[in-house]
Amino acid sequence: MTLNFIIMFICLFIPSMMLLSFGILTLLQNFFSAPYVPSSAKKLAAALEELGLPQAGRFIDLGSGDGGITLMAAKYFHQSSGVEINPYLWLFSNLRRLFHPKRKNIHFICKSFFRMKFHDYDVMYIYLFPELMAKLEDKLFAELPKGSTIISHTFKFPNHQPERTINKHYHIYSTK
Repeated sequence: MTLNFIIMFICLFIPSMMLLSFGILTLLQNFFSAPYVPSSAKKLAAALEELGLPQAGRFIDLGSGDGGITLMAAKYFHQSSGVEINPYLWLFSNLRRLFHPKRKNIHFICKSFFRMKFHDYDVMYIYLFPELMAKLEDKLFAELPKGSTIISHTFKFPNHQPERTINKHYHIYSTK
């Protein structure tokens, strides 16, 4: 084997395998959970301004995708976390975090949110399909501290009524 062959192998094979695994993972994710659909950070920022939530709180975004919402929320909260099961999106989010001025207060977790506990969070943002909303509903309302705020983009929980709706898209819930 020559050195040229080894270099060609490294330059072609490894990126090809990474791309293939990304494609397979994305397909599997679309079958078993919600697909990646980015949210508008500007629109959510306007909704957060209208809500006037205390900045000392801890924010979490379930299904944080590319991290845009989590990074934006760092402006409004003491700690901002995002949970993403897709390792490629999680890695991309962490790369974006490195360039954020409040990077020390931003955390991304690569994990299924069904395996997490939410006792420490004051504000939660979710943009999930109705099937996942129904599966998570009891868990979230049981685990989030009393008085926590849940902001759901577009879809509503089946057994709880929102306290209010902002801009027709953000349904606001409070834990009792």
